[in-house]
Amino acid sequence: MKVVILLLVLLTIVNGMPKPEANSKIINYEYNTMYLGGGYKYAFESDDGIKKEETGEIVNEGRDDQFIKVTGSYSYIGDDGKMYMVVYTADENGFHPSPPKPFAMSISFASPAILNSLIGGGIGK
Repeated sequence: MKVVILLLVLLTIVNGMPKPEANSKIINYEYNTMYLGGGYKYAFESDDGIKKEETGEIVNEGRDDQFIKVTGSYSYIGDDGKMYMVVYTADENGFHPSPPKPFAMSISFASPAILNSLIGGGIGK
């Protein structure tokens, strides 16, 4: 059951992301499966301006109420030429994205907590 929930969360995240151009190329990619001991962390950037960062960690490991908590963000260049960012979490209560918000500055791979604070969520929320 937990595997099914995890797959549904990941599919929701992937479907919510903007689709890269067919000819875009990945210019930066990082992946670490040992993040926080049992979690993962990955990030990528493509040459068409899409950036994504995500971390996942097991919460309540070994217990009946174990789940994977995912936090992350992605940004893309909209049809209007502005950069947009979405910050999200996914946990035992579902997928929780922020609405896409335009921003003018370039942000390299920063933690989701910092990105969330930049769009009004406060650090640690």
